Amino acid sequence: MTSQPPTWIDSVLETGVPAYPTYDAPISDWHPAIFESAFIALHPFWRSETPISWGEVASATGLSVGRLNRGLLTRSGALRTEFRDSDAGARLSGYCDRSGLDAPIDGALPLTWTPLLVAFFRSAGADQLWIRDEFGQALSPCAALTEPLDLSLDRIHRRGAIFSAVPGVLAAVDWDSFFTLFLAPRSQLATLSKAVEGFVCATDTEHFWKASGSQ
Repeated sequence: MTSQPPTWIDSVLETGVPAYPTYDAPISDWHPAIFESAFIALHPFWRSETPISWGEVASATGLSVGRLNRGLLTRSGALRTEFRDSDAGARLSGYCDRSGLDAPIDGALPLTWTPLLVAFFRSAGADQLWIRDEFGQALSPCAALTEPLDLSLDRIHRRGAIFSAVPGVLAAVDWDSFFTLFLAPRSQLATLSKAVEGFVCATDTEHFWKASGSQ
């Protein structure tokens, strides 16, 4: 197993800095020469042990998927006062209380998604993975298999960036986010979109994406 990270990632991973797009610019502006496209994979809601889609919750609450995101961030206190959507937060809280619904996990890759992550990288031809934690520190590489990846992710609270020797393919979870960001060629993201709820980022989609267009 190769211990040194691949050289292609050097321009993305600055020392001591998380591998994640800046908040105040479109995601598509983050190293466009390296990453062809980006996909926001929405962490599911839960009722007991059953995953519930954002689409179902949006329909039940009368909120768009974008306003659901704002409502979740408002409830968790992740947004400054001027950016909060108190109405969406209240409507979402009321629905969750009435229907026994749990909010999606925030700031961490869902436990049930490790096989999805492995399949994502293996479809790109990767057999070894590297992980960078939220503070920019690198972990030892691990095999692109569910058990070793789970062990590595658990060491960093399942939050950080995952990449391989295959250029332009990366997955990352940021603080307080209710989604995982996947960056890869469009053809690979098209396959991912069949396995998990979410959407391909438009040219103007930012980290705190809003209720507009298909969102």
